[in-house]
Amino acid sequence: QAEVATVTMYNLGFTADVKWLLAKLHHDNPARRLYLSGFSLGGNVATKALGELGASARDLNVCGGAVGCPGFNLVNSAGIIDRSGFNRKVYAANFLKTMREKA
Repeated sequence: QAEVATVTMYNLGFTADVKWLLAKLHHDNPARRLYLSGFSLGGNVATKALGELGASARDLNVCGGAVGCPGFNLVNSAGIIDRSGFNRKVYAANFLKTMREKA
C-alpha cells in the first residue's frame, strides 16, 4: 500500500503515482511484462511517464505503451476554455460537474 508522505496538489504533469505503481508491480513479479495505456489526460500521463523513464523503463520490464490523446497546449487553451459564452456555460460547467461526481 502506498503511503502518503506529503500533501501534493494534482496537476497535468503528475507521474509519481504511475512510476510508483510500475516499480511495485515489477517488485512483486519481476518477470511480468508491463505496458502503459491511456486516453485523453491518461494518455498524456502515460506518455510523460514513459518519457521520464526513458531507457530505464526496461529495468522495470515496461515493454511499451499505447495512448490516444490530442496534441494540446493547455497554457494557450485554458483562456479559451474559460472565456464567457458557450465554452464556460457548456464545456467548463460539464467538466466541473463530472469532477465533482468523481471527488
